[in-house]
Amino acid sequence: MGEADKILTLLTPYYGKLRVLAKGIRWLKSRKAPSLELFSSVIVFVAKGKHLDIVTEVHLTNGYRRLRQDLERVRYAYQFSELINLMTKENQAQEEVFELLEKALNWLDQTAKVQGEGLRRFQLALLDQLGFGHPPKRNIETLESFIESIIDKKLVAGKNLDLKVGKFKDF
Repeated sequence: MGEADKILTLLTPYYGKLRVLAKGIRWLKSRKAPSLELFSSVIVFVAKGKHLDIVTEVHLTNGYRRLRQDLERVRYAYQFSELINLMTKENQAQEEVFELLEKALNWLDQTAKVQGEGLRRFQLALLDQLGFGHPPKRNIETLESFIESIIDKKLVAGKNLDLKVGKFKDF
């Protein structure tokens, strides 16, 4: 790997979570860099490599512009991404999880006000999709503890969220 290369984690509907190498993405004139930003929906062409697959072409399908303009929305997107990254295995098809994340990012991009109830619903839906079931109490704190017991790790991204439960429109 060169100094301008970067390893990315992608979530795909048919191949699940993938780690790929994006060569030259850190160069200022990189054509791929703007499309490979966090929380982007892209079509990616990948070539088989020795150790990691290599990104050869990228087409941006949704950049979630409004999501990127609000720190609160970005914090929720990080929480969603962390949960999926820690709870899924690489190279296993996860169509339902992919669709759930896509719906969640669309919700973050389009909703008028982001609230903690959205995180709770996302956590419940993710637990359902992955077959883990639910804890007896379904509030955010209990769900977080339940998820941490599954992954044997503390969650990091959500620690700074100011979670206010209110009305929430489903994804």
